[in-house]
Amino acid sequence: RNNSLSEVMTEQITEKVDLEPKIECSEFGQYKVTFRIGGKKKYVLKNLMEFSEMMEQMDTMSYGKDLTLFHHMNSFTEEGQKYARFIMSRMQENKMVLSQTYQGYLKQGIDKRAIMLSPAAMEAFYPLIQGQTIAFNDKRVNGSQKQFTTLTCTTGNPKLSMTVKPYIEQRTSRQLVTDKKIQESKEQVLGIQVQVEQVNNIEGETHTYVIKDGMLYQTDEDYTKTMKPMLHNLNEWKKDSFIVGEEQIGSFYGTVIRQLDKYLELNEINKEKLETYFPENAQICYYLDCEQKTLVTCKTVVKYGEVLVNPFQSPEKDANYRDLSEEMKAIIGIDKYLPEYDPKRGLSITEDEEAIYELLEHGMEQLMNIGDVQVTDAFKRLKIQESPKVSVGVSIESDLMDLTISSDNMDFKELEDVLSSYRLKKRYHRLSNGEFLQLTDSSLETLVEMMDGLHLPFKDLVKGTMKIPAYRALYLDKLLADSEGVDYSRDTTFKALVRNIKSVEDSDYEVPESLRKVLRSYQKTGYRWLRTIEAYGFGGILADDMGLGKTLQVIAVLLAAKQEGKVGPSIIVCPASLVYNWESEIQRFAPELTVCAVAGNAKERETCIQNAKQYDVLVTSYDLLRRDIDQYTDQKFAYEIIDEAQYIKNHTTQGAKAVKLLTAKTRYALTGTPIENRLSELWSIFDYLMP
Repeated sequence: RNNSLSEVMTEQITEKVDLEPKIECSEFGQYKVTFRIGGKKKYVLKNLMEFSEMMEQMDTMSYGKDLTLFHHMNSFTEEGQKYARFIMSRMQENKMVLSQTYQGYLKQGIDKRAIMLSPAAMEAFYPLIQGQTIAFNDKRVNGSQKQFTTLTCTTGNPKLSMTVKPYIEQRTSRQLVTDKKIQESKEQVLGIQVQVEQVNNIEGETHTYVIKDGMLYQTDEDYTKTMKPMLHNLNEWKKDSFIVGEEQIGSFYGTVIRQLDKYLELNEINKEKLETYFPENAQICYYLDCEQKTLVTCKTVVKYGEVLVNPFQSPEKDANYRDLSEEMKAIIGIDKYLPEYDPKRGLSITEDEEAIYELLEHGMEQLMNIGDVQVTDAFKRLKIQESPKVSVGVSIESDLMDLTISSDNMDFKELEDVLSSYRLKKRYHRLSNGEFLQLTDSSLETLVEMMDGLHLPFKDLVKGTMKIPAYRALYLDKLLADSEGVDYSRDTTFKALVRNIKSVEDSDYEVPESLRKVLRSYQKTGYRWLRTIEAYGFGGILADDMGLGKTLQVIAVLLAAKQEGKVGPSIIVCPASLVYNWESEIQRFAPELTVCAVAGNAKERETCIQNAKQYDVLVTSYDLLRRDIDQYTDQKFAYEIIDEAQYIKNHTTQGAKAVKLLTAKTRYALTGTPIENRLSELWSIFDYLMP
């Protein structure tokens, strides 16, 4: 029923009302906000708690003869809705406080018309008024001050004027200096009087809000951190001036004035009377030494003219000349790198190698930005060198590759230690002469990756030249070509190998004439690839999907071998169901090849194996090869081809071991699924191809 009633009532709203805020400051410096409600004519909102309850209940109430209001958000302007939500939110908090406290006592002190601008309330209220001009009433303003009735709300950091003048004694009486010239012979400066422009400020949780010249400023975090203590104290003292004693003038200038300077407009009267009290500018000096290989020390000194100060020692009573903020900057600067302090020697020290490296890499520049840095000859020897430049040379002779590694500026023993540090993920390596070596260069990463990829122990690396299988050429070329930090050289044979394998389409291997019109373009590419890797003594996997003619590509290779006069039979190992299929395909596409299917009983298979040299191709199954393996001991094959190579994915099976026992100059594997479940399956096939 209430919902339907509210819908009817909101439909009848023709003129929306507004809420108008006003900031007030009491005689005791308490800030609060009150509201007026209405259209052209506005009424003071006398009870905010009652207003909040009316809004919750969507009730109707009269505020005067010209305003009877149905309390619903739609009854208010857009601005009014923001203030209504703010009032309701603060009243909810008031209810919670009242529910947890003796209500009778609290209610006596509550102003029903106002919301006290606590730090939390001010932070919530200011976003509603930013950029607007609102009413203001300061009950503390006396007759000598200008009365502002409005505040324009903005963001900024207003500068405050501060006047400083000597506080003197003349003969037997004390007086404040006037603009008239003072006779030096009749006066004694007892201190200074500091007068700060009187401003109001409201403290928020994260900002300070300053009221000055009809403006309400939301200041930033730095201003709040810097000025809040002084503004708070002035409000507490309820004064705009204070006296600083003679002994504290230097400290006041060295700390307070220096810290607040960027937010002050400083006016100094009879400044010449005060200059003798001004502190000398602090000059920070660091004296660094390396007493031992792992012991670095620093003496930190702050100079004030001719006076030298240890910033780690507390100031004496009469040391008002010391700039404590600058001294703290000196301490923080060195503590980051040498965190231990030895009070007996007056030195910051460290024996941490990591800290010494950090000091050299980053700290020296930062210390020089803070002050003057001086070092001993022993410290100068603590240098950071760049990573060693590594040169790699590659050449091919027969079916082996010669790999030569050298470094111009480091012997192999030191290089071994450097690589050990790199493997430990260290940023540096400490050389035997005490210098540091950066380990961020890509050349070390390449060298470690190459050693791991080629399974090279360091004892082989120190020989300078190693022999590794030529089939590693493509891996090595890719690794070194992508490394910017390694000086990489290749001989012509190596370059030709890489170039020919990468561009098999342009190779000179011609498909046998009888098959040129049979093989498709991609099959011819596969044929040339098989011939190319054979030429360099490699084996390979032909991993086309089923039905794309892997069998025909291999038959073309076997036929070309016979036509080119290559000696020795070849053997094809396949699942039992494919033995006769291979025999049939060979007879169909290459009838000039003689083929024997090693099948039937043991006697028939033995005869075929013993007469292997009379055939161009033998075809057998994995199971029969395992049974007959002893009969193949003296046989040497030109090619060994395994079909459906996933049959040997488990390298521990007898079938996998059998195909690896055959002796063949070139080995191929055919499979549409080189990896079915695990990477180890692919490894097993490659262990057969290139053990």
